[in-house]
Amino acid sequence: MDIHIVSGVSAAATVKLALGLPDASVVALRDPLSVGPLATFSSLEAWATSRLGFLRDVHLEEEVTVDEVTPDLAVLGQSRVTTVWLGTGAADQLALAWVCALMRIMALDLERLRVVQFPPDFIHRRCLPSLGFLNHHDVRRHPSAVQLSRPELATLEDAWAAATAATPEALVDFTRTSNGPLPILRRALARLLSRYPDVGSGLSRYDGILLRNAETYGPSAIRVLAHTLAEGDWDDDPVGDIWLYSRLRRLASTVLPYPLLELAGDPLDMPRVTVRLTDAGRAVARCETSAIVLNGIDDSIGGVHLSSKLNHVWVNENGNLIRL
Repeated sequence: MDIHIVSGVSAAATVKLALGLPDASVVALRDPLSVGPLATFSSLEAWATSRLGFLRDVHLEEEVTVDEVTPDLAVLGQSRVTTVWLGTGAADQLALAWVCALMRIMALDLERLRVVQFPPDFIHRRCLPSLGFLNHHDVRRHPSAVQLSRPELATLEDAWAAATAATPEALVDFTRTSNGPLPILRRALARLLSRYPDVGSGLSRYDGILLRNAETYGPSAIRVLAHTLAEGDWDDDPVGDIWLYSRLRRLASTVLPYPLLELAGDPLDMPRVTVRLTDAGRAVARCETSAIVLNGIDDSIGGVHLSSKLNHVWVNENGNLIRL
């Protein structure tokens, strides 16, 4: 049986419906790889374990299990052809690099691999970072599945190495190579650089938007999240409301010396949670000080662990990463 791998549960369901595929032939990757820590791995179990803490925190669910992080991909060993379906976003593109890394670990022949890559202009005047943006009629018009060339497979190996590296230089170099194979992959991974904190505010792009929207659209946390989702380039870099909510909670953590936000209500009951800026949050929002100066930083972007305590901090200065 041939296997189809799709990033996202809803996108996988759409592909299955569009093509009339049996349940067992479609594998949904639930874990959004464009956010949180990424690490090299020697087995599927080791990979899932490396992501557990992050996903439990994001979902406020201590009972998240290894089986829920990764599907059973032992079927790849019996698959005649494995097809990965891709939008243009970082989560989808990283999923392909991850699948290639997994197939190497499982000693599977990468000549079995095929890719269905939807182009950025597949839908007029709309970005297509995820197949979750499509309905089943759209999917039926899909591009042909293609086999990856050796240079493309080598590029995917380089991409995974860059995304999981302990320092960001390899990722910067990878994304700035404009004439190499797989340009959609390179452009998508460049989005990860916006996760680094701004040199002035000490906040990443989305954290900065959340702080600003908390002041403008609070006190309803749901309203703050909705405006953040609708703002800027989210349609080119969809990160999801659950992850954004986890970032809102980080900004309000009482573990911080100076929380930038204050949340009220049961965190598990998100529609009823309210949010307001603290004095420290107002100071950061007005660029009077930096979140890193106030609270330090302890965060992960791909393989990079940003840590003030370890003197391991990079910030974004006008699109360039510099080390503090």
